[in-house]
This record gives sequence, structure tokens and C-alpha cells, in this order.
Amino acid sequence: MSDGIGGEPFTAADVKYTIKLLLDNEIDSVYSANVSGIKSIDIVNDYSIVITLNEDDPYFISKLTFPILPEYYFKDESILDEEKAKRFVGTGSYKYESTEEEKIILTANDDWWKESDIKLRKIYLLNYPTYSEAIKGFKSAEVDMILTTMHNWKEIFGFIGINSYGYESSEYEVIIPNTENRILKDNSVRRAILQSINRENIINEIYDEVLIISDENVYNHQIDNFINNIKAKIVYEYIVLAGEDSKSLSVYEEIIKYCIKINLSRKSLIIALGGGVVGELAGFVASTYMRGIDVCQIPTSLLSQVDSSVGGKTGINIGNFKNIIGTFYQPKFTYVNIDALKTL
Repeated sequence: MSDGIGGEPFTAADVKYTIKLLLDNEIDSVYSANVSGIKSIDIVNDYSIVITLNEDDPYFISKLTFPILPEYYFKDESILDEEKAKRFVGTGSYKYESTEEEKIILTANDDWWKESDIKLRKIYLLNYPTYSEAIKGFKSAEVDMILTTMHNWKEIFGFIGINSYGYESSEYEVIIPNTENRILKDNSVRRAILQSINRENIINEIYDEVLIISDENVYNHQIDNFINNIKAKIVYEYIVLAGEDSKSLSVYEEIIKYCIKINLSRKSLIIALGGGVVGELAGFVASTYMRGIDVCQIPTSLLSQVDSSVGGKTGINIGNFKNIIGTFYQPKFTYVNIDALKTL
């Protein structure tokens, strides 16, 4: 920890106080599991602590990513809860200044920067409920930068003369034995279980990439919640215009080119999220790309839920000839959610 770098101040004692709250289950928090392996905490000075673990844990440092609760701050009953919520705890190059309506204002921390290095004095953080609203804000110059998980946003929105930057996230998910279990505590038992698991088969069953094909109408209403529930290594999106015109050779060709660009493989999955047009177009792409990769149908219109998503029908149009090119290609599964009809 460092002294004097902004935010609501906290010390090593506050870190110990927070961890003790989590260990003693005095607060209901998802972070309790992060500290369950801690044996003891010793304060060296105001800004240094020594943490001793019950056993070696190579992932422990990455688990120390939870908010710190200053002891004086939460023991002072004169501070109203509403006021507490506005007093952000934190450190870094920018510190919390205020909250105005839907906007959080950060200001450059003079104790962190050299005066000559400050390029941005203030940062305004806006939270948009959907990507489409964020894009509108960008186009109208309301915002200068967007943080997004979309990979093909340039193709979708046709922006010219702007930059995009990728970064690696520290988030991870891992499945490991529960060593708190009476039986699994025995290392020889864990080794025997690992030897008996066909790990290669499990790995081969995991899709390396997922491509969601949808249209602009569904994208605006459903894509955000949908993506948050997908568990895959990499998720891409390809959004087409709503309507029958998207079932064309030219759109089909563009999607195939995009599949090649993102290195979709036979271990990848295509998800058709939309009505009949999207379902038949995405199904045809899946049935022909690399001679066929897995596809699942998630119909969002009444007709697609009771007709076009059933039976593996796929196809595209040429001129006035509907579905003149197509295949019968069964999806891995079809998921019908009648709540999707509420967005129509």
C-alpha cells in the first residue's frame, strides 16, 4: 500500500479489519471464499501487512481483489448509509470526486502524478444499459471512449477513423477439488481422481469460440443479458440488418469471411439468436463452414419458435426465390424462451 494516493484513506489496520469481517462471516459477501485460506494477519506498519496461509496457494495474490472497509468509517454510526455509499474507498492515478445523476466524476490525483504528466484532469464515467445506447452516445460525442466486449463493432456500426485497443483480463474461472472436504483432503485421493478423469475428452468438448449471429432489433433488446450468461473462452458477435434482405448470398459471404478472420474452427459453436431470418441464415452458415460446425437455435419470435427453428431448416434467397439454396442441418439444441416474445 502507498500513503497519500487518493480516495477514502485506509491503512493496514483497515485491511486486517476487512479480512477479519470476511473470515468471521460478519458480512454476507461473495469475497469470503477469497480469504478462507488465511491463517493469520500481522501488521508491520501503517502500510504493510504479513499474511500467513494455511497452505500454499499460487492463486492467492489474484484473490486479493475486493473492497477495503476502513474501520473508523464503518464504526462511526453518525455517518448515514446513504452518505457512506458516496464515499468511495480507493487509490490510484484518479480519485473519486462526486456523483451527479448517472455520472461518476474522477479527478487526477496530484499525489500520484507528476504535474507535467497529467493529460486528463477529469474523467466522467457513464453507465449505459445497452451497447446500442453507448454507441449513440459515442456518435453524438457524449462519450470519447467505450469499454466493450464486442469484437466486430466496426463492421456493425461502420465507424471510420477511430482506434480500438484490446487488453487481457485477469478474470478466470477454475474447477478444482474442494480440499475442505473430509475425503478430498487426502492428496492420494485427489491424485487417483485426476488419473481417472478423461481430461482430454473434457477439453475437446469445450467450445474454443462462440459466434453469435443476430439482427439489429434483437441486439438492441436482448444481447447484453444473453452474453453475460454465456460461458465460453471467446465470444464474438455478428449483427445483420433486420429483415429478409439479410438472407442473401452477399451477407452469407460476409459472415463466412468473418468466420475465417476470427479463426472459427470445428471446435467452435454458432448461436442463432433471432427470428426466422437469423435462424435460417446462421444455420446455413454453420452447415457449410468447414463442412459443418455445431449450431444452436435460440428463436425470439413466435413464428420462429413454432416453425422455422424446428427440423433443421436452413437457407438463403436469390432474387425472388426464397430458400433456393439451403440444407437440412440439425442444431445441437433449440432453446425456446417465451419471455423473449415480450420484447416484440
